[in-house]
Amino acid sequence: MKQIFLALAFLLITSPNLFGQQQRESLLAIIEQIKSAPNVERLYSIRANLGKVAANKELSVPDQQLLATAYRTLAQSFKSSNHFRNAADVYKSYLDINEQYLKNQNTYLVDSLKIAFQQTTTKEQQQISGLDETIEDLTKTKEAVGGLKQKYYSVGTIATIGIVVLFLAIFISRNRAIRLTRKSLSENQTRMTALNSAVSESTMVSGSIAFSDALIDQQKEIVEQLRVNLKEDPDKKMFDKDLQALEKIQKLLGNAKA
Repeated sequence: MKQIFLALAFLLITSPNLFGQQQRESLLAIIEQIKSAPNVERLYSIRANLGKVAANKELSVPDQQLLATAYRTLAQSFKSSNHFRNAADVYKSYLDINEQYLKNQNTYLVDSLKIAFQQTTTKEQQQISGLDETIEDLTKTKEAVGGLKQKYYSVGTIATIGIVVLFLAIFISRNRAIRLTRKSLSENQTRMTALNSAVSESTMVSGSIAFSDALIDQQKEIVEQLRVNLKEDPDKKMFDKDLQALEKIQKLLGNAKA
C-alpha cells in the first residue's frame, strides 16, 4: 500500500512536467509540418490541429509563445500559396494569441517584482527587530552594571562606557538600516505604482513588456547601489546579512529578466 501511495504521489508531481514537455514537442512538430507541407490541403489540416491546441487554457507562457510562432508560420505559408483570406484569418489568430502571451508574460514579471519587494521588506523588518532586541539586551546589561557601580566603581565605570559605546554603534547602525530601508521601500513603491499605472493605460502590450524590462533594470541598479553602499560602509561587517539578502534579490531579478 505504501509503495502504491508513493507511486501515485510521484505521478502527480511529474505529470504536469511531462504534459508540458509533450505540448512543447507537439508544437515544435507542428511548426516543422507547416514548413514542409506539400499542399494547401495539408495546411487546412494543420490549422485544425492548431485550433485544438489553442483551445487549451492551461498552456504555459513558453508554450503560448510557441503557439503564436506556429500561427505566424502558418499565415505565411497560406500567403505563399496565394490563399490570402486564410492567411489574414490565421494572422488575426496569431495577433490574439501573441497579445495574450505578452499580457501573461507581463503579469509574470510584475508578480516577480512584487515577490522580490515583499521578501526584501520582510528581511529588513526582521533585521530591524533583531537590532531592537540587541539594544534592549544591552540596555538591561547597562542597568545591571550601573547597580554594581558603588561596589566595583572602577570596573563598573569601564564596563558602562564600553556598553554605551556599543549601544551607540548599534543604534546608529539601526537608524542607518531604517533610513536605507525606508528609502528603498519608497522608491520601490513609487516604481510599482508607476508600473501598474503604465500597464493599465497602455494601448500596446509590447510597450508594457519593454516597460517591465526597464523597471527590472532600474531595480537591479537600486539593489546594486545599496549593496555597494553597504560594502563601502566602515561598519560593513555589521551588514553581512543585508548583503546576502541583496544578492538573493539580484538573483531573483536576474531570473525575472531571463
